[in-house]
Amino acid sequence: MRLRSSRKAANAIRTLDGHPPSHSSREAQGGQDGKNRSGIPKTITELKQQIGRKIASQRQVPRSAVVQTVLQNHPAIVVVCDARGRIILANAAAKQMARMEPEGMLLNAAPSIWGRLVPSECGATTGWPRLSELLEQPIDGRECRLVQSCNTAYDVMFSTVPLATAKQTRAGAVLMFTDITQAKRRESMLREHAVTEERKRMAAELHDTLCQGLNAIALMLQVAQAAAAQDGEAVQRYVHRAYEVAMDTLREARCSMWTFAREAKGDIDPAASLALAAKQMFNDTSVQCELSLQEQPFNLPSRIRFELLRIGKEALTNVLKHSQATRVQMELAYSEQTLHLSVMDDGRGFVRGPAGDVQPGYGLTSMQQRAEGLGGKITIESQPRHGTRIVAVIPLVTETTSTAMAA
Repeated sequence: MRLRSSRKAANAIRTLDGHPPSHSSREAQGGQDGKNRSGIPKTITELKQQIGRKIASQRQVPRSAVVQTVLQNHPAIVVVCDARGRIILANAAAKQMARMEPEGMLLNAAPSIWGRLVPSECGATTGWPRLSELLEQPIDGRECRLVQSCNTAYDVMFSTVPLATAKQTRAGAVLMFTDITQAKRRESMLREHAVTEERKRMAAELHDTLCQGLNAIALMLQVAQAAAAQDGEAVQRYVHRAYEVAMDTLREARCSMWTFAREAKGDIDPAASLALAAKQMFNDTSVQCELSLQEQPFNLPSRIRFELLRIGKEALTNVLKHSQATRVQMELAYSEQTLHLSVMDDGRGFVRGPAGDVQPGYGLTSMQQRAEGLGGKITIESQPRHGTRIVAVIPLVTETTSTAMAA
């Protein structure tokens, strides 16, 4: 009994000292190792899952931070509500306009938070959309006015997008308002400017067609009335000339109507048109008319031909009506890049302003506007009792070039 106890103690000592254990100890140890080896795959799987969740959470944190930063600093008003209509996010612009913290409030209180939503177009739906509409389908760029209780109004572009979970369950909606007040004001100013310019153009068109023609007819009838007591044949000539001018004025009025409707204006050479206009005005008058009109070197755009004729006729009408001239000279010449139209008379002239500026009537203003509309200019030289000289300088554009530019 003593020997056996000694052997057991020796074996225990050898085991503690790191020496090989007995056969039975090795068997017990082998069983434990097998058990540990069978649990290793499970442990690795759990570690992979933990690492994956950690990586996903680390990715989600910066992504959420970016989205949050973008929403908070977006210049438009951004509001997010859940499926029950509770506001869960309002960015800085939304809070600034609301002058409160709207998060946690219900969306049906939006009129008192941000203001009444009034449509800009007739027939559009009035007021904020119902929650059911927001959760069903998006609203893309509806133009509205946001009217607040202090009678402050904003023009806004209103859009919404419904939110859904991965299982397509309704989760809420995003509402966005973009302030377009300044853009609408600029648009209104541009529209008013365009209307004003079009009215000026129509007034100039009426002045240069109907008014010019009626003035010429009135002058001819006055001459006919003065000659009625002395020469019956002269009266007939003047009346016939007045009839021709009336018919020409009617044609001009129709041409203006076609112009308003963007119809073609014809392709007559300006030299021929100006010569015909001068003949109609000064035939059977005491004014000697001298013409030096160069034919067009190439086919001019219709607008240049049209405006050039208007400028020339206005200048000739001023000579006949105001200058009391005995002689008038009209010249039309082309250079490589410009054309020059000059009308000079020996009449009474007119007074210039204190700064040397001409005090124009509507006819002179009309000529200046027409020339400037073509990129050119009008130069007026006049002195009392020394006549008047009007020169129009217009940059040349060929028909082919203008068509290419328009394309």
